[in-house]
Amino acid sequence: MLESAVAKAEWIVEKYHGDFKNVEEIRRKGVKPFEVIKREKNILLREGVQAIWQLVAGVAGVTPFNASNAHIGVGDGTAAPSRDQTGLQGINKYYKIVDSSPIIEEDTGVSPSTYRIVFTATFGGDEANFAWNEATVANGGSDTAVNLNRFVGALGTKQSGQTWVATCRIRLT
Repeated sequence: MLESAVAKAEWIVEKYHGDFKNVEEIRRKGVKPFEVIKREKNILLREGVQAIWQLVAGVAGVTPFNASNAHIGVGDGTAAPSRDQTGLQGINKYYKIVDSSPIIEEDTGVSPSTYRIVFTATFGGDEANFAWNEATVANGGSDTAVNLNRFVGALGTKQSGQTWVATCRIRLT
């Protein structure tokens, strides 16, 4: 019997009025989002898949997707996703380091239950104020870092004074 794995990613963007430093501050203050967008359209990039396997194999010199390196990048690009892309494709783009260490959690919402990794970054009032049409998880703060995945789809236009929290949950099934 042949088995295969499929990567599924869910992107969630929570939008808040006001300028906040991180998601913990938002939760502590009890602020509710004025809009929440959920999307599942996503593609793993070739360079990201290669990095995953290199990290599993313990290849020296590969930058991990951890609290010190992982970033969520957003941009205004609308180019169709392709596995050979190596970052965001738009003109306007912004990479933000994740709020804390990526979380590994059990996804009991699928059968059989699986595990997923969760990355979250908070974009404050003066960050990434442009149309968000693409997103990625990278192991650095630019297109020259290894980008794990790429999402393409309209998420809205972030305005000055708003805080948007971007979360990417990736699971292998």
